[in-house]
Amino acid sequence: MGFRRRFTVEGLNLERFMQAAAQAGAQLTNVRRESGRRLTAVTEERAMLTLATLADEGGWLLTPGERIGAGRAAEALHRRCFAVTGMFLIVILCFAASGMCWQIELIDADSYEADLRAALADMGIRAPRPRSGIDLVALQDALEWRYPEVAWFECGWRGVTLTVRAVQGNVKSAKEGETAPCNVVASQDGVVQQIVTRAGTPHVKPGDTVRAGQVLIEGVERTSSGEMKPVAARGSVYARVWVEAAVKTPLHGTETNPTGNERTRTTVICPWFSLWRAGEADFANQDVHAREMPLGGLFIPFVIRTETMIETDLRSAERDFKSALEENERAAVQKLLQITAGRDSLVDNWVNWSIIEDEILLSVATGEMLVDIAQQERSSDMAASD
Repeated sequence: MGFRRRFTVEGLNLERFMQAAAQAGAQLTNVRRESGRRLTAVTEERAMLTLATLADEGGWLLTPGERIGAGRAAEALHRRCFAVTGMFLIVILCFAASGMCWQIELIDADSYEADLRAALADMGIRAPRPRSGIDLVALQDALEWRYPEVAWFECGWRGVTLTVRAVQGNVKSAKEGETAPCNVVASQDGVVQQIVTRAGTPHVKPGDTVRAGQVLIEGVERTSSGEMKPVAARGSVYARVWVEAAVKTPLHGTETNPTGNERTRTTVICPWFSLWRAGEADFANQDVHAREMPLGGLFIPFVIRTETMIETDLRSAERDFKSALEENERAAVQKLLQITAGRDSLVDNWVNWSIIEDEILLSVATGEMLVDIAQQERSSDMAASD
């Protein structure tokens, strides 16, 4: 069945036009008489030429209308052929992009990162390249063989990104150093509170002030025959130590106030270039609010970044001293808790404050802790001290 089209015919004696159309084999449907001299109907596309000839011969005015049904859809597709072709190409590109490795991310590589990237390049693993050409199991085995000091590697996919995680191992034996002769030294300054000696000869007592690196338990013991025998000194030395956290806040500052003028720009960002990046706003001072939205999820490495630039005026302002002091002290205490891993590890804490040159408020939070400062001295350190 062909396409169908609506048409309008105007003139006298329209019944004669309908009879002539029927005799010519043109089937009319949805016939509607709109007035004495005007009617609308629907016929097949191929019959329109016949009806136009009849109208010319009989003195009627025939006006073709729009296609209907599948014909209308085909006409719309024809008008939008370039858009449809573009969408089809985008779908193909998206499908192809999802099968590519666009980025390589190294996790916990630390000091191995530069060498690890070079090793991957030597293996031919560099972005971009097809994902199907990367065997994750073989890659993991090759990396573990190349880096025996690393415990193991984890290789996997996160969208179009190849992730390689290096799980660091400890190549040193767990018991190595425990039996070799060594001293126990102070890991930090403090005042000795309690000492428990398990091996070696103690050199300090409760109440002594010690410095970092000072010998607390010497790695020698007297035998039953009176001789001094080297041993691996071991023990616990609990001492009171003090930790400080300082925070500075200016009492005179500059505050921004929006003027009401705004500019917005949108940029499509991919790993290699940016599209439609607009220039900077001509504001002397501005606040920028940015929002990013992935375009295509994890399988297409594009991000839409929208930045709103708000023009601001700068003006000098003096902070309220009481509120600034409270805020500064809270920040110093919070910083102290982060350093000491929470209040449970503190025996006591306090805050002192001062003003520097009438402009800077300095708050120093001090925490007192009771910790084990005993630390075995490595053999290389002992040899250096000798």
